[in-house]
This record gives sequence, C-alpha cells and structure tokens, in this order.
Amino acid sequence: MEKKVTALICGFAAMLMLVLPCRADAAQLQTSQSKESAVQRARNLDVPPGLRRLVGAGGDIEYAGQYYGLDAWRIIDKNKEGPQRDKYAYVTKEGGMLLGILTHPDGTVVTDVKRAVHGKNVAGRQAALPGAAFAHSQSARTEKVYAQVEAAHWVSLGQPDAPYIYAFINTHCDHCKEYWRALENAVSLGQLQVRLIPFGRMGQNRHAGAALLEAKDPLKVWSDFVRGNESALAAVQPSQKSLQNIDRNSALFTDWKIASIPFTLYRRPADGRILAVQGVPDNILVLLSDLTGKG
Repeated sequence: MEKKVTALICGFAAMLMLVLPCRADAAQLQTSQSKESAVQRARNLDVPPGLRRLVGAGGDIEYAGQYYGLDAWRIIDKNKEGPQRDKYAYVTKEGGMLLGILTHPDGTVVTDVKRAVHGKNVAGRQAALPGAAFAHSQSARTEKVYAQVEAAHWVSLGQPDAPYIYAFINTHCDHCKEYWRALENAVSLGQLQVRLIPFGRMGQNRHAGAALLEAKDPLKVWSDFVRGNESALAAVQPSQKSLQNIDRNSALFTDWKIASIPFTLYRRPADGRILAVQGVPDNILVLLSDLTGKG
C-alpha cells in the first residue's frame, strides 16, 4: 500500500476540517469567503455611491466574490421576479463599475455560475462549477479542488443517474477494499455511483490502477479483484497513456496534501455543499443519507 501522506498543510489544510462521527473523520469544506466576510465587504464605505443608487428603495445588495481582479456584487430588486430580479455589477479597484456580462475564458457566463450558487445549486446537481478548474479561477478553493477531481481519471461503478462520490484509492490498499465492500450493496441497488480514482507511484498500485482505468467492465473487474482474484487486474498490460493518467492522479493527490486513503469527496445534492470523508466511515448509512436525503 502506498505510504500515507501524514500532514494536511498549505491550501488543503486551510480548506479541510474533517469532523464526521466516524473512524474516518469527515467534514464540510469551507468556502474561501464566509457569509460574514461577504456581509462585511458589502457594508464597506468604499462601495461606489453609484452602486448603492442602483439598489433602489426596494432592493438589496450582497457581495458575490472576486473575478479577474473585479469585485462582483449581486443587486437584488425585490419588486421584480424571475431573471429580471438580479443584476450583477463588477467594480474595479479604482471604483469604476461595469454592468453586464462577465465570462470565464471558456465562455461560461460568471453570473450564470453565481445564480446556481445563490440558488443552493440546481436540485440534485453534483457537477463542478464551470471554469473552476482553471488555474486563474477566482472560485473558492473547495470548488477548485472539486473541479480538478472531476477532471481526473476515474472509472464509474454503478448506475449513471445515481448520486455519486469520488474516492481516491490504491488498488492494493486493504482499507480501500474494505470501503468498497461496505459500498457495494448500495451500488448494486442503484442507490449510489462510486467514481474510483486509482493512483499510486509504487509498481503494484500504478500497474493495477492503470489496468482498472482500461477495464471494459470496471465494476466486475474491481469487485472480482477485491474478492481475491488478483489476476483480474494483473493480467492486463496497461498502455503508456493509462500509466501516465495514473501519474496525473497521483500528482493531484499529492498537490492537495490529502492525509490518507480512501479519501472521498462529494457534493451534497440537497444544498450543493462539498464534503470530504477521510478513511472508511463507521456507518455507511450516514453517507448514503447525505447523498439521497433519506434518513
């Protein structure tokens, strides 16, 4: 099994506080800008007078983050409904103000992303926010890491329409196999989809992980492997491309200073919040309840 990373430091440490009542501590990832700091910024006297005038008597204003060096503000007209209710203004550091559409480099409209966030995410939506994976993205670090995990090289086990989790694993990690045994029934019942992200720099994990990425039926192959049929992966000679993809997964794991495996990341469909689980939870039902909303 790969040697576990033993310290949570730098950006990932600032982002993760792991606290679920299970052997594997888990917790909600905190956004880079709290609601309190947003309110404080919104009340700042440096807000341009012109922006305050746009709010009007029946409106409100809230800070919406910083994008490409511009402070974004959501202007809410409480006298209107639908798309006409919200406007967005982008303020320069000199106090200049822009009204209209701001886009990410990929053409995604920033305001569309913000509407999704303010709407507590689209019901049941678990996908990463558009543009969050870009190196220069101003998204919260939680959104950045989630977007990078979504863009990693993984295999899907389960029904495509089931709520899903991402799980970093080493193929020869006993705890990772234990985790799969605990999840397998929920996957077979269509309650859960597991997106396995194999990684590893050691020969066994690197080779078997690459073989898993190439498997035509990864669910069967992984299940057989966990049950003791090591030939399910050992017999496959992975391509150089798959080995490189495993190396990319390993680099992602290392870059974010993840503490141990299995490591699970998911967006809770009910409210769009990103949560992490480190290790094997004592009670898988708690995890399933979080994903399905059924206690």
